[in-house]
Amino acid sequence: MKHGKYKSTMPLAVGRTGAGKNVVLGVGFCDGESERNCNWFLLCCRAAGRQLNSLPVFADRGKGLIAAVQRLKIQIRFCTRHITGNVRHHFPITTKEEAAIWEIQASESDEEYGAKLDVLAMTHPQVADYLREIDPARWVLFSAIGCHRLYGWRTTNFVESQNAAAVPERKLRTLDVFKSFVEKFMTDAVAIDQSVQAWHRKGMTITPHAEALLQAQQQDIGYLSVRPSSNTAAFVFDTRQVPRYHFRVDLSVIADAPSHGKMVCSCAYSDQHGIPCRHVIATLYDYSKSDSLYDFVDNCYFVDSIAKGYGAESKHAIELILDASITTSMWHKPPQLERRKGRPRVNRFASQGETGATTHTRRRTCTKCNEVGHNRRT
Repeated sequence: MKHGKYKSTMPLAVGRTGAGKNVVLGVGFCDGESERNCNWFLLCCRAAGRQLNSLPVFADRGKGLIAAVQRLKIQIRFCTRHITGNVRHHFPITTKEEAAIWEIQASESDEEYGAKLDVLAMTHPQVADYLREIDPARWVLFSAIGCHRLYGWRTTNFVESQNAAAVPERKLRTLDVFKSFVEKFMTDAVAIDQSVQAWHRKGMTITPHAEALLQAQQQDIGYLSVRPSSNTAAFVFDTRQVPRYHFRVDLSVIADAPSHGKMVCSCAYSDQHGIPCRHVIATLYDYSKSDSLYDFVDNCYFVDSIAKGYGAESKHAIELILDASITTSMWHKPPQLERRKGRPRVNRFASQGETGATTHTRRRTCTKCNEVGHNRRT
């Protein structure tokens, strides 16, 4: 995010909690989006305890950021909204083609990804070629199934609200900006702690956000038919669909974290969201194991997990730095708070062979002595 006053770059690292709330994880200042600056910012986030390798990291396709994450071996995911915007900028497409790009991103297999690209190539071959040049492992869903969980995200949209919230800080001086962000960190941590205490008083095990996702999956389980295959495996299909399409459920796979090649359900919803899908819920009820429903919920959705990270059980309390403890550095000059009116003055660099005369005077050369700065009359 560009800073309005200092004409530099203010990178933001924003996370998403199991309660569905945004949390600013890191903020910094640098002179541009170069590989060196992105590498510095990511290393600072890692040194502060931010887990960047085990969680999905969504970002745009900046060259400096891509080079930095490759060096640090971070699994970065490209924002689908940015990809769609770039396609719209280069090619004349309609909302129909934009919807096709989103459908390509949602492909759950390599074959489905290739088939959808071939359909798009029939009408827009240039757009299809542009998408083929982007590594599908960086933005298509099938590359994450069974490897790492995306929690239903495929864009950086939830970061945009934090960019808008940071607009007031752009008018502050550098130290005041960091003090303002630390104050927000502190107030957000207190708000999360108060929410955790309220959830504990209600006897909740998982967050309301997770409960809403779980209830949405429970709505249609009455239309599902379960065909047991073993004591832990079953095949489930929707009675409303013709022909039948079966999904395999394996209750021996605990959905605490995605296992390589092992999925609790073949529909990939549980694998990617960390919430039991409707096929898993129907199988649990059919096997009289509904009490084990929370065993298939990701650890990030539990109230106790959020309490350990942000609540009273957290080991790292956030506090402001007192102004009396700040020492003034005489090495740095204070920033210019107001800009002078008119066009800013820019001195041109002298070319090779030019003298030190100012650019505001006319360059004159004497025809007698060939010296610069005067003529034959002066």
